[in-house]
Amino acid sequence: MRVLILGGGRFQGRRAAEMLVEAGHAVTVVNRSTPIPGARHVAADRDEPARFAEVLRAVLASGGGGEGGSGSGFDVVIDNIAYHPLHVRSIAALLEGRAGQYVLVSSFVVYEAPAAGSASRRSRCPISEEEADLDLAAGSEYDVGKRRCEAFLVRGENGQQCAIPWTILRFVNIDGPGDPSNRRGFFIDRVADRGGVLIPIDLVSPFQVLWCDDAARAVVLAAGNPKALGQTYNVAGEEILALPEWLDLIAETIGAPRPFALGLPMDDLRHLAGFEYRAPLPGGLLVDITRARKDLGYRSTRVDQWLPDTVAWWRGSGLESRFWEHRPKEVEAIRRVRKDLGHLS
Repeated sequence: MRVLILGGGRFQGRRAAEMLVEAGHAVTVVNRSTPIPGARHVAADRDEPARFAEVLRAVLASGGGGEGGSGSGFDVVIDNIAYHPLHVRSIAALLEGRAGQYVLVSSFVVYEAPAAGSASRRSRCPISEEEADLDLAAGSEYDVGKRRCEAFLVRGENGQQCAIPWTILRFVNIDGPGDPSNRRGFFIDRVADRGGVLIPIDLVSPFQVLWCDDAARAVVLAAGNPKALGQTYNVAGEEILALPEWLDLIAETIGAPRPFALGLPMDDLRHLAGFEYRAPLPGGLLVDITRARKDLGYRSTRVDQWLPDTVAWWRGSGLESRFWEHRPKEVEAIRRVRKDLGHLS
């Protein structure tokens, strides 16, 4: 296949590009500055829309140029960097008649997140693809932008349907070496220093994790797959975890003892610690991946198989986990409680 990838310079986008190259496909990558070995690289920045459109027109006309393609257009276009409906709307005009399939990388943020302490949405988990309200204006600019991107593909605009055959992949939060979000380092560092962990019990819920290679593999399975045309897929790990279980897995990987976890409502934790304690908690929603398993043959990798590499990468990265500047206050709050409970002399 001739595959055009927008973005794909890092993390799961890069892994998908590498997998497609390894499979023998002719891959062209358009991003700001990150080439992929074995793929044709074209530099362009989506934040410069006029220049980006000009570059895409030339790339589409070449159909892959000298990297194994001939003629105009691509069999598959994979878009990792569509965050606003204008991104999808503008590319749709360019791709019409020149793309066999447009794969939009989306997110589970299109679903309405539960209110703090609310079980109403969680009680209906796992959530199927049909449950997304693409008109919902709640959430961050990113959340709303992803919904609007999907809505353009699914419903079209001004009474006109989108003419490009499309596929939407909704990923849950992705883990793995090179994670640019710096989410999981929070718990890895706190388990590793053995000072204990503050858990806001009114905000935690069961969650799924998604290894970056599994996310990339889902893209590859959808690319060029006739069953995927006009379909939306949730993509997540098949294991459902609780936060204490996640902490135990990290501890086992590091070789540290099971961490002391102090669970209280968030307001109580903040009062105890003396500052506005925050934690990047995993998940919040459970999604149904039955459709991806059935249509794409998607299967996830067990957490214990990929977590060691992720932990090793983080601990060797030199990066600082979120809110680490407040760690001494967290440890002191935990020490006081443990002393009061008789855990310390």
